[in-house]
Amino acid sequence: MYYGFATALAQYGRGLCPKPIPEFDDISYMTIALDHLRYRTGIKTIALQTVYLRPDAPPDTRFEVATSGAKVVTIVSILSSRSFKHIPTQAAVKHVSQLIGGKQALWWTSTL
Repeated sequence: MYYGFATALAQYGRGLCPKPIPEFDDISYMTIALDHLRYRTGIKTIALQTVYLRPDAPPDTRFEVATSGAKVVTIVSILSSRSFKHIPTQAAVKHVSQLIGGKQALWWTSTL
């Protein structure tokens, strides 16, 4: 399981750039956003993870339908249930939430 945020990370990354960069695609903007979040919050374990859509996920959660038919979401993960070695502080979690527009972190089930 992963603890994290369902958010439009590429859109967040675009907002960090003073003007659009024609050579950049969504992956480039997502990389900018992840680096920015790591730098601003000090959470080094921030990563993207593909997880199953929660039945109680916020209504604006973007999802895709996998070839298996399952609904999946890409989240910004800040913690994995596999390792509690690097647990972020509550202040750092709150800071991530504020940076990405007030979304709340939830536990999500991994697709792996």
